[in-house]
Amino acid sequence: MKILHIIDTLARGGAERLLVMVLPELVRQGHQVAVAVRGGPYDLQPELEKAGVPVIHLPKRYRWNLVAGARDISRAMPEADILHAHLYFPTVYTGLSRLLGFTQARTCATFHNLAYAGANKDGIKLQLRKKLARAIYPRGIQAKLAVSQAVADHYRQNLYLDNVDVIYNPIDLAVIDAIKTVPRAPDAPLHVVLPGRLVPEKGHTDLIAALNDPRLEGQSLEVTFVGHGVMHTELKGIAESTPFPLVITGDLDHKSFLTVMGTADIVITPSRYEGFGLTALEAMSLSKPLIASTAGGLPEVVGDTGRLVPVGDIKAIADAILDFSQDKSLREAMGKASRARSEAEFGLSTKVSQLTKAYAALMHV
Repeated sequence: MKILHIIDTLARGGAERLLVMVLPELVRQGHQVAVAVRGGPYDLQPELEKAGVPVIHLPKRYRWNLVAGARDISRAMPEADILHAHLYFPTVYTGLSRLLGFTQARTCATFHNLAYAGANKDGIKLQLRKKLARAIYPRGIQAKLAVSQAVADHYRQNLYLDNVDVIYNPIDLAVIDAIKTVPRAPDAPLHVVLPGRLVPEKGHTDLIAALNDPRLEGQSLEVTFVGHGVMHTELKGIAESTPFPLVITGDLDHKSFLTVMGTADIVITPSRYEGFGLTALEAMSLSKPLIASTAGGLPEVVGDTGRLVPVGDIKAIADAILDFSQDKSLREAMGKASRARSEAEFGLSTKVSQLTKAYAALMHV
């Protein structure tokens, strides 16, 4: 099959990293695959091209120039059998391209997030986006996929869509197992790591509040926020009031990101909104004991192998840190269980097989 994936950028986000994992595997299986990108940054382009996936830069246009965007999609890979869109504008363009007759290719979209709740504030702009999606997606997008059941339910409810199928994000365990970390000294403080963008929905301030719980006084901890984002300056200021050393790494490439997470004794993802939780899955694959909130798709990822806490429950986060910090055997057992779950439920070959079956079904629509 000839498959064109369409996405906004090739920055280091969850949807973009999914392409870096999945598309090379599709190439290895003999499919002709390319990526069309609306604009920069193009951080992940070298990784894709090294794996044999061409990257096509679409013409730079005002994003609301919908008809031109739809035409650009149809011209990017005219011989494509399938157009597979990711995120809002690529999905609108792809659906519109089929509705306007610009392409006869089959159309598919993956929904990655809780687009109409939480991080995106309700207002006239969001309502207009929702109305447009309701007009285009049902007829213009033939196969609708979601990265978790929570995301599938969200799109069904908000866009009145039927038949949203779930294919969980995979993990490339070969990449995980290539990460080498220097063992920490036996007397070093326990290393608590929160991986992810520095944005309100990731719950950094909830962890900071939990670290100030009096019951943690006297514990030997050090904390790292791995990532960058709009809250960097704010979090840096708040961090000065915590009773434990707290480091913010800033922007890191993926290998460095995983290397820092590999030094963790405890990984925490206290998200307030989360479509899937790729960093949680990466922590599990690194055999790390995980504390995660019940936001969105995180419970589906974590299962019963980590400690789930209610969203925004500061006391529950502190309770979990205290339990983990005082019980090495608990940390080790949960780490092993997490790795086993990532291997059994989220292996790359299994998820790509599910995707190719979805493509094959789509070709017979």
